[in-house]
Amino acid sequence: MENELVMHVVEMQNRFYGLSLMELRSIAYELAQRNGIKHPFSSKTKRAGKDWTAGFLRRYPELSLRRPEATSMARLSGFNKVQVSRFFNILRAEMETKKFDAEHIFNIDETGITTVQTPGHIVARRGSKQIGRVVSADKGTTTTVACSMSAAGAFVPPLFLFKRKKI
Repeated sequence: MENELVMHVVEMQNRFYGLSLMELRSIAYELAQRNGIKHPFSSKTKRAGKDWTAGFLRRYPELSLRRPEATSMARLSGFNKVQVSRFFNILRAEMETKKFDAEHIFNIDETGITTVQTPGHIVARRGSKQIGRVVSADKGTTTTVACSMSAAGAFVPPLFLFKRKKI
């Protein structure tokens, strides 16, 4: 049963809906109840205990508690094999026709500083490079910071984009 629970935790992580410790404890309680397994879990809180959770994480060292990167549904659905292939096909065609040199090729990186909540820790497979969890992107304001540098080493000073108060 615990192996199935581990597989469920990993599957939820892969789908960007990682489980918090509280959710894991609730699922463990529900799993034991539905399968008629004798357990010392609290019927008042309907959760497995903290000691069970600590033991579970020790028994399955491939799992660890991690802080996920907030990932909106728009970003999650927009980043797929078809879209990435399309981007690189367009890039290849432009590079072949325009013959850009290093000083005309810039890489820009942007990051957003947001007031949207930061997701709590989730249980995930140990060694995973990037962990995500879907969050609502409907609330909060974002200040965007962009930095850019050419392949030849020239750079553009950082750019801050603030939300407009008045048009």
